[in-house]
Amino acid sequence: MIKALAALFYCLATLLTGSMAWAAELDDIINAIPTQTVIRGRYIQTQKLVHVPHAFTTEGHFIFWRDSVFLWRTNAPIRTTTLYTDKSLKTYLHINGKRIESVSSSATSIENRILWSIISRDLNALELDFQILAYDLPQGWQLDFYPKTNLTRSIVKHVVMLGRTGPRELIVENYSGDLTILKLFDISLSNASSSQEEAELANP
Repeated sequence: MIKALAALFYCLATLLTGSMAWAAELDDIINAIPTQTVIRGRYIQTQKLVHVPHAFTTEGHFIFWRDSVFLWRTNAPIRTTTLYTDKSLKTYLHINGKRIESVSSSATSIENRILWSIISRDLNALELDFQILAYDLPQGWQLDFYPKTNLTRSIVKHVVMLGRTGPRELIVENYSGDLTILKLFDISLSNASSSQEEAELANP
């Protein structure tokens, strides 16, 4: 009986120590995220759909205005601009000289929601829906996101984020088996946006 209790206490202590270590590493990662007002760069996104034989790849550039909006611009195969805030997701498709707009809830975009929270250094809302585990890697860090709620679990199965001082790659495995890989590169920081960037935001 005493041996069984000792083993139980050891397991509980190990779990507690592991949780504290993950929390400390997560805090270190978040505290190292840059705080400049504007973050910009380029991206390549690859989507592998279960029922489609070939992967679908898009590329373009992004601009993140802290506490304001996330802009994604895709030039090919279809010119598309996506504006994400913590309240909505707006997508503008440019086809045959016409602009087609669609609006949905920000909660529908797992990739944007996670990136927004990490870059904003605010995990309060995200931790309600995800268990977040943090690991140090030889050339950076890794965050694993596991859904907590049934609603989130019905959409996404597992998310992995890789980074150094900030996010560099996001891998989203959906419940359906679809896979999205988003890679960010050529990232630069500043405390103000350019007139060209302001024009992009004003006329998506």
